[in-house]
Amino acid sequence: MGVKCIVAATESGHTAKMISKYRPDSDILAVTFDDHTKRGLMLNWGVYPTVTDKPDTTDDMFELATKKTLELGFAQEGDLILITAGVPVGERGTTNVMKIQMIGSKLIEAQGVGGHSVVANTVVAKNAEEAIAKAKEGMVLVVPSTDKEYMPAIEKASALVVEESGLTSHAAVVGVAQDLPVIVGAKDALSVINDGELVTIDSRRGIVYRGETMAI
Repeated sequence: MGVKCIVAATESGHTAKMISKYRPDSDILAVTFDDHTKRGLMLNWGVYPTVTDKPDTTDDMFELATKKTLELGFAQEGDLILITAGVPVGERGTTNVMKIQMIGSKLIEAQGVGGHSVVANTVVAKNAEEAIAKAKEGMVLVVPSTDKEYMPAIEKASALVVEESGLTSHAAVVGVAQDLPVIVGAKDALSVINDGELVTIDSRRGIVYRGETMAI
């Protein structure tokens, strides 16, 4: 898979120790919140422990893991990292989430409609006529806004990214009605996202990532 670093967010150190037993090719960065745990982890093969403040949410934990990986030189932009964490954050014995993420891959963070993720290539269009002409089955359609004129293109889309904001906007309403992942309020999406590039739409968090990002 080409994972550059495994980041284990751990309260007790157990997760990092278990990963260490398998002697992975990737470095193991253990992000913990306790100096005692850090000292204990220093004795384990391939584990590089660091202490930080405890984040409030799992999303904050993912952000912190990425930041620490860059700060400490374990990965750079474009590298894949594997993050393990638990819900709720900081509770012992709750490691139940894994996420594979490309460093520097977040393109847009706005408001999501829907609860699932889509990985597909984009079609970027400035108006309905262009969207219909360029439409491809399964595409992620990136547009300034939508209305009924866009429907022939929307019917082929697997997700929408729309610069217009609002949960009562046309795009948001269509997303709910058709169970279509939608990101609304995606500021500057047409200039940030390239036409034809592979992206991951995480509508639960309202995030667009470059490339394929998986949460398990």
